[in-house]
Amino acid sequence: MAEDAGIVLTHENCTGWGGLGAKQMLELCEEVNSPAFKLLYDIGNTISHGYDPEEFFKLIRHNFIYLHIKDAFKNPEGGRSQNYACCGEGDAMLEPILDKIINEDGYDGFISIEPHVAAIVHLDGVKNSDEEKYCSYIKYGIKFLKIMERITKNA
Repeated sequence: MAEDAGIVLTHENCTGWGGLGAKQMLELCEEVNSPAFKLLYDIGNTISHGYDPEEFFKLIRHNFIYLHIKDAFKNPEGGRSQNYACCGEGDAMLEPILDKIINEDGYDGFISIEPHVAAIVHLDGVKNSDEEKYCSYIKYGIKFLKIMERITKNA
């Protein structure tokens, strides 16, 4: 249906069997085998799901058409983490991985920020005001732009 409609669906490294790891994502994409089904790589989800960001990137590299910019701190006990951070401040190795994606691989696809710092819709208990959410999004965007400036300055 997506092919017929000229729509491209993306699958994110998040939940479900296809989100269990990079190998599952690649297998899912291979099995679907459609130009209308591609992968979305969320850099921060590696940490929130307890994966090694470098190892995950090595497997998923060159196999995605969309990037989410998110960062998180590792769980000191190992495993999953819901301790999100401003981009570049967590353990997802966001800047060095993004540098490789942009400067080594020549990525020119879609990129969007997904802060998860003042509003996390899938977690209960985060009750920030609209102003706090707005300000956190702007702050995150500015930090991301500074990372992009550093990355593209080195190109």
